[in-house]
Amino acid sequence: MVSLGVKASRADSERLQVAKPSKSQVQAAISAIIEREQREGVASPILHINESNRAWIRRNLRKHLDPVFSKMGLNKDKLEQVVTRHQDEVRHYLKKQESKTAKRL
Repeated sequence: MVSLGVKASRADSERLQVAKPSKSQVQAAISAIIEREQREGVASPILHINESNRAWIRRNLRKHLDPVFSKMGLNKDKLEQVVTRHQDEVRHYLKKQESKTAKRL
């Protein structure tokens, strides 16, 4: 009986001894993955969707989501305004980041 307890405690301690990576190690790993994907030409699948397909997806989603939003009592026009404002903010942020990135290079 004692040996089972010893084995169990060793197994528990071995599991607990697995080192957690530091934040800098995680960031370095993510950077390495991104660099490898850029080098190899691998990109997110969403980037491979051309603009006409994106427009079709957007229209189709809206067609299906509009009735759901109206049943929930959400104002479609206000949602469109919020989405448009968000998209503008993202574009502005990306332009700002683009100039910062260009300065670094």
